[in-house]
Amino acid sequence: MGRFVARSGSASVTLGSGVEDAVRRLLGAVAPTTTKVLEQTTDLIYARAEDGWPVKTGRSKAGLDHYTAVTSSTPGRFVVESRFVDAVPYVVFIKAKKLGGANPWQRLIASPLKDKVPVLADTLAKEVAASWEKK
Repeated sequence: MGRFVARSGSASVTLGSGVEDAVRRLLGAVAPTTTKVLEQTTDLIYARAEDGWPVKTGRSKAGLDHYTAVTSSTPGRFVVESRFVDAVPYVVFIKAKKLGGANPWQRLIASPLKDKVPVLADTLAKEVAASWEKK
């Protein structure tokens, strides 16, 4: 008998093979919508970060590389992920006078992404519920 284990923090749920198939179909159905929402969100954050970056040229600005959106599904695991990649590792140590001494990576990318987590979670929950109702 197959099983599907979902974990969040210290909580986990184990499902039997029949339910596993339904959950996989459900997650597969919402993946395109989830990916689209993540891409729109990260596109907006990236555009704002690019406009608000404290310097217009230089290595930190050049290193602000566009995010990579990755969607994958593997046995026992389902991941929809959108992430920013910066080619300049020291960018997390920069303190910008134009940002009141704040770190541009933290202020313009990390914090806005963190602020969007509840909105993204709510959107995903609505998509899962709507897809489940269609079945």
